[in-house]
Amino acid sequence: MMWRRSGLLRREWADGTGLQRAAVAVITVALVGFLTMFSLGHRTAMLAFWLAGGVSGLILLLSGRARSDPDPGPVDT
Repeated sequence: MMWRRSGLLRREWADGTGLQRAAVAVITVALVGFLTMFSLGHRTAMLAFWLAGGVSGLILLLSGRARSDPDPGPVDT
């Protein structure tokens, strides 16, 4: 799976919130579903899996940017 120790999305799974972990799970299911529907020739279902994976990927990208630590600025003493 993509969230295992050697997986592509291991950081998102290990350090992620519930929303990020759900997005990783949906991306994994979407990848398997897309390839399955492609091999079976079901175009509509294939595009639905592609769209779900894309939306989940955007969630991961946007939540990763929001999670990065901004410059704290000057410290008040």
